[in-house]
Amino acid sequence: KLINREVQSSGMAQPVVNGVSPLEGVPGTKVTIRGENLGLNKEDVVGLAVCGMDCLHTLEYFSSKKLVCLSGSAVGKGKIIVTTFSGGEGTSTVDFRGLEPPRVELLDPMEESDVWTEEDFDPYAFLGDGGVAPHTAAAGYKMADPMGISSSEGKRKPQGSNLNQIFPDGGSGNLFADNFNPGWYLLEKHQSVTFPVLKQGLQRLDTELERSKDAPVEFIMSNLETFIQCYDSLSDVNKVLIQNESQYEGGAITDKVEELIKESSKQAHGLFQGVLKCKSRADATRNALTVLHRYRFLFSLPMNIEKNIKKEDYDIVANDYERAKSLFSGTQVKAFKRVLGEVEKQIKNLRYQLKKKLLVLPSTLEEQKKLIKYLLELEYEDDPAWECITNMHKWLTKLLLSSKEEFQSAPHHHQPASSGEQTPLPLHLESEYPQGHKRTTSNVSSASRGYTMSYSPATNTKTHKQWDGKDISRPRRILFIEEITGLISESLPDFCSLGHAYFSSSLFQGVLTSPEVREKIEINCRNNKPKFDGMLAEIVEMYSDMINCSLFSETYDALYRNRKERLGDWIPFSDDLLETSGVWLPQVIRQIRKCVNELPELPDKATEVLRHLVSDTRTLCAITIFKRVSKGFSYVAGLSLELLLSFSSSLSLPPLLPSL
Repeated sequence: KLINREVQSSGMAQPVVNGVSPLEGVPGTKVTIRGENLGLNKEDVVGLAVCGMDCLHTLEYFSSKKLVCLSGSAVGKGKIIVTTFSGGEGTSTVDFRGLEPPRVELLDPMEESDVWTEEDFDPYAFLGDGGVAPHTAAAGYKMADPMGISSSEGKRKPQGSNLNQIFPDGGSGNLFADNFNPGWYLLEKHQSVTFPVLKQGLQRLDTELERSKDAPVEFIMSNLETFIQCYDSLSDVNKVLIQNESQYEGGAITDKVEELIKESSKQAHGLFQGVLKCKSRADATRNALTVLHRYRFLFSLPMNIEKNIKKEDYDIVANDYERAKSLFSGTQVKAFKRVLGEVEKQIKNLRYQLKKKLLVLPSTLEEQKKLIKYLLELEYEDDPAWECITNMHKWLTKLLLSSKEEFQSAPHHHQPASSGEQTPLPLHLESEYPQGHKRTTSNVSSASRGYTMSYSPATNTKTHKQWDGKDISRPRRILFIEEITGLISESLPDFCSLGHAYFSSSLFQGVLTSPEVREKIEINCRNNKPKFDGMLAEIVEMYSDMINCSLFSETYDALYRNRKERLGDWIPFSDDLLETSGVWLPQVIRQIRKCVNELPELPDKATEVLRHLVSDTRTLCAITIFKRVSKGFSYVAGLSLELLLSFSSSLSLPPLLPSL
């Protein structure tokens, strides 16, 4: 009240408390108080109460807007009151709630505990070399720097030998040592600190010393009632002990208590040894479980790989395998090496299965690309893309030869035709025809062969033939050409696309491979490009040779030796090209041209072979049609006018033909 009257007379501003953090806490909670006019300095603050408990002895003054103190033992809500000599008393606008302190329950010595302290922990390691632990130090306590300066970083601290040279009489930087030397401490802890920082640290040390002088007195004064209660309790205990000693026969009661305590300690020690053994077993089990949990990815990897292989999730298998290799490739742990060995066996078997699946044809291009990607990500030793290309080349060659064998082994295929003419060589082989070999052409009979052709205007194709009123299927020569043309049309584009994707590196986009594997693939691409062009030319040449040998009777004898060996034995087709197969030549030409047009870009050699094939077959078709028309006119010329007029409506002859 006197202070408030003096403040009112002096006109100084009254303290205002408008912020408290935190709003609740147990006794000893660090409370931050914010507001206005909270004192000019620490000496100006003459009173501080939290929930009615005096907390001035724990005050830390920061500024006129911020104070920090420790809460007292009050429980429940209350105000924070700040009293300054210059401004008087101010009450907070918010309440602080004191909480009851947590109960400390004693543990049963026979009860297992989940928390263990580290047995190799040294609570006095902070004392430095040669330090002696003080009897007052708490376990695990770390001494803060008394000057409030953090340890210097980035600078090399002087070795002990250097300090011994500087201080020949000896010394130590340990604050608790008998031979403590301040100079030693500064060189050891704050060698790189500047002088202004040391000066500030010294000022802080002086402030802390002044505060520590008053703190015990203030603490005792604020808790005087508690000390008096403790003194009274100890006095009562002393009176009871003296009374018991006078009544007890055989010595002081404390001797009996001491014996009981020693016996209890001995029994407790024996029990604790059993607890320690249980702890060792529990630690071993816990460590094993920790290892299993930490490395559960590796230990469950074989099972996961087997499951994903059955589901054909090869992407997941490749990712898991790559992750395991990156994490445990250089491990020396036997358990890890055993699991990795099992994983390697699974991956090796998977590589074999994927390669086997890759070489099974026919297969789609997308499926082949996926299998190549999986093999590369699983670190396949060779080049799976090139192996697929070479296998596909062999497969196409085998298909063409198998088709040839199938049609040439048909019954009566080798029987010569009853009449007709021998077809010439293709035009582009005229210059290569063997010298002295004579080509013969038989005369075409002017008599009718007795067959008619049905024509479909809607599809512009011949639908069927008739011989004496009976349907006849297409000649085997035509069926053979249609079959090998279909094989080339269906399989060669995928073969070309796979090769182009291989040499343009688009096949390897998104594939997780090492730089060494990438470099190896690039070298293989450069070396295999001429081989791939030769494969394409070989397939196209075989296809062209089969068609030419089917249509031109003397082509086989005019082939080069290597192409003849590649084609194998050839038996000419027995049907008459002009009379039987010639009807189907336009349709065959259309199929060949469609096949050639749908093929992707080919090497120059293969393109030249196909160009000659189309040109020769078109020429043969034109010659055959011309001969058939000429033969037809010869037949018409021998008919009487009456018979011709009777057929004019069904044959749709021009109106001037009867008059002619």
